Amino acid sequence: MKRSHGVICSIDPSFFTLRQLGIYQSTCLFIDSSQMGLQSLGLTLLFTFLAYRAYIVLYRLHLHPLTNFPGPRLAAVSTLWRAYHQVWRDGKLLHTTKELHKRYGPVIRISPNELDFCDPAAFFDIYNTTFNGIKDPDFYNHLRVESDTMLLVDGDPADHKARFRPVATLFSARQHETHEASIVAKVEQFSDLVSLSAERRRVCSLAAGYRSLTIGIMYDFIFTDVPDRFKALRGPNFDDPLTVASADSLNWTSWLIRNFPMFSAAVMKLSPAMVSLVTSSFEGANRMFEVMKEPAKHGPEIVEHEKNTKGHKNPDCVAQRLLNEHIHDKSAVASATPDSVVRSEAIGFMLAGTVDPPNILSLSTFMVARDLALQARLYQELKSSWPNMQSPMPSYQVLRSLPLLRGTVQEGIRLTHGVATGPSRLVGKGGARVAGYDVPAKAVVAAPSYFVHMDPEVFPNPEKFEPDRWADDDRSNSLVAFSRGRRMCPAEQ
Repeated sequence: MKRSHGVICSIDPSFFTLRQLGIYQSTCLFIDSSQMGLQSLGLTLLFTFLAYRAYIVLYRLHLHPLTNFPGPRLAAVSTLWRAYHQVWRDGKLLHTTKELHKRYGPVIRISPNELDFCDPAAFFDIYNTTFNGIKDPDFYNHLRVESDTMLLVDGDPADHKARFRPVATLFSARQHETHEASIVAKVEQFSDLVSLSAERRRVCSLAAGYRSLTIGIMYDFIFTDVPDRFKALRGPNFDDPLTVASADSLNWTSWLIRNFPMFSAAVMKLSPAMVSLVTSSFEGANRMFEVMKEPAKHGPEIVEHEKNTKGHKNPDCVAQRLLNEHIHDKSAVASATPDSVVRSEAIGFMLAGTVDPPNILSLSTFMVARDLALQARLYQELKSSWPNMQSPMPSYQVLRSLPLLRGTVQEGIRLTHGVATGPSRLVGKGGARVAGYDVPAKAVVAAPSYFVHMDPEVFPNPEKFEPDRWADDDRSNSLVAFSRGRRMCPAEQ
């Protein structure tokens, strides 16, 4: 304790002089003021954020162009309602909307800017050549391709036509014979592997087998050849890399990326090992995409392999059409397609060709396996066109003319639905009329194929697997698993 100029100071003079003490006190006051300023700033920012969110809620409930459309109020306020039913409830949005349509009617609002229709007429209004709208970018961005692919890009019809031109003839009737020979070879290879499992009296996963079969077929459609480590149908376990990875990728993460698009960019930039520290659910998708982008230390990646393959190259595959489009006399393309674009297009075609067919084949096989009478009838029909199974397989034209076989496949397509929740469309300038409703511009609309396939007026007793329903009355116009309109699946066309 020291008295100095009438001031009592309890601070050791070895640390402070009176002048220094004054500076210390001023500094404390400055720090206190700064803290008060930060607190005020924080409160101001919090108040501003809450006021903004309150305005958004009020706007979406009372002033938004979709205000007059019915639906849950939480869905009108935030996309989190949709995310809850797709992510947390593991894809139960369709189950929920089916019940909501019973309560609210043929159209409901399932997010602030999205309408869902259950009227089959709405499907044909939205997915046709005259609809005023484009594919909703937010819906397709979760597919995780490197750039827009010709199967997804929309908006300018001329742009899409130019991008699709190199491969357009691959979907023509003249190419059926070429494709058929490749498909038959893969089917015979698949049959041999199933027979091998039967001879060894081992369980065979037909679901994995069908997936490996369709992947093998798509490999031939996209590439001249692929590295041996990627090839499908390598053994009776059907455990080739893409078969296993694509099956493992079908989980809740697709819905997560669909509802939180920023996750897609983050996941694609992070290493798979780092993502796996948080969850293993992304491993399947990461392995699937790595098949197309394998590091050089494991050998050339798949596009580089296609470019450097020695010997004859298949001019009628997607990769070669894209790589060589610029050398044709009538081509409007001046330079070679970049590898990244070829790779992105390959991923797009692979996804399009391998998601639905394995499900269709698996369901159809399961339904036939549990109906002994249907099995016997189907066997007799096939035997009539293929009496000697040691002879070559009948042609596609012969097989598609068998009514029970065709009906079995069509029922499998109908009950797997394709994109069951409905690929969404962004309404263009001037709005659109859907099933009698005027929908404003910039709104997103969707009509799930489920409601078309389960329409009792077209398909009596719709929940029943009934191949004979296709025998007398062709209902193909109501089979919409591959969509309709100018942007429907080109293979279906």
